[in-house]
Amino acid sequence: MPRTAALLLLLSTLACHHSPDHSRPPRGQDRLTRLLEGPLDADSIRAVIQENREEIRQCYWWVWGTRPLRYGKTTIRFVIAADGYVSEAKVEKTTLYESEMEDCIVGQVRTWRFPKPSTKLGKVVVSYPFIFKQPS
Repeated sequence: MPRTAALLLLLSTLACHHSPDHSRPPRGQDRLTRLLEGPLDADSIRAVIQENREEIRQCYWWVWGTRPLRYGKTTIRFVIAADGYVSEAKVEKTTLYESEMEDCIVGQVRTWRFPKPSTKLGKVVVSYPFIFKQPS
């Protein structure tokens, strides 16, 4: 596949919750609705991810330069601390199994700054799937 092939980074459903409450949302209630009751709204989180999506694309192309990559999904779990900075980030699930690219994504996410959570609970835990597809 030519290197100029367009990479579609689909930023799908945001799955977030604030700690220390780790319970699942009630049946029929989506994860975004649950977040809106937390200390940081989903739109604020989504906006920061959208602002930084080019960094994620660069991770893909950086590894693509050494070998072609397939499509797949990597879910990154990260914690937004009380000051708005990402205090933890790791790969939660993956179908890519490309450690260099996953490490790059985690490294980029750790540099992101979000709005400060609105309560003193302090942190927001986010699980965000990055989906990579190549056009046919």
